[in-house]
Amino acid sequence: MPPSSRTWKPKEKTLYDFTAKLAKARNVYRMIDYYAKMPVLCLDELGYVVPPKDQADALFQIISKRNETKTTIVTTNLIPSQWGKVFDGMTASGILDRLTMNGRFIILEGKFYRSKR
Repeated sequence: MPPSSRTWKPKEKTLYDFTAKLAKARNVYRMIDYYAKMPVLCLDELGYVVPPKDQADALFQIISKRNETKTTIVTTNLIPSQWGKVFDGMTASGILDRLTMNGRFIILEGKFYRSKR
């Protein structure tokens, strides 16, 4: 099947929305599997929320399961060395390790669209 005829939507969640959904989840393992299987997952605004340890661990599990098989996009204003402000050091290192293994960093500099308003 050619890519243009496939129908799927990327799943986008802010880290705030993601952690709120995790907190309400009846079955965290089912939620981990759900997000691990998405073709494209975009986690937006990493750094505006500091998730509790159990939610950070669930996020690590999702990213780890997606590693090398699915597309994961993370947006943040933090440089990788500052991810320890969001996660504990081991979790931050683990997530960064999975994202950088075959990933790319795209750094955008300059004026931001929202600053023009």
